Amino acid sequence: MKLDEKERAVDELVKELKKARGIYLANFIGLNVEEERKLRRKMRENSLSYKVVKNTVVRFACKKAGFDPLTEYLVGPTALCIGYDDPLLPSRVLKQFSEETGKLTIKASFLEGRFFDTDATKKLANIPPRDVLLSKLVMTISSPVTNLAILLREVLVSFLFVLHGIAKKKGE
Repeated sequence: MKLDEKERAVDELVKELKKARGIYLANFIGLNVEEERKLRRKMRENSLSYKVVKNTVVRFACKKAGFDPLTEYLVGPTALCIGYDDPLLPSRVLKQFSEETGKLTIKASFLEGRFFDTDATKKLANIPPRDVLLSKLVMTISSPVTNLAILLREVLVSFLFVLHGIAKKKGE
């Protein structure tokens, strides 16, 4: 690769990194061609970017874009996984693929301005999607109101039974 090509590759990668909401580095050692194809297909289906780029190009791009902490994880074969909409989606896809094949490992990530090491990145994959979290929040917020409505209904029903019993006794 000539110097001009490298500079152009770095500049293109910088543009992509700046647009990204989630950036993941993964070790793909041991993947055969078919598994690599399957992973790329899963990434495309989820509107994610998956690239295998030379570590030096990624290192220069990370430094230029302000993602310096990632550079220490650019050792050995490294794949770059980028999410543009949901910053946690790449971690879920990588985790699922890793569980299926047992070969892929996540090295580190950078999400919305924050760096996460290997252990923290693995934990990120367990966070449910945004819509699931929002539905849980709505359920939590509406639960006390629903319980209050049920309680008030029970009080009214009990009161009506008492009135019905009193009316029945007076009617006799």
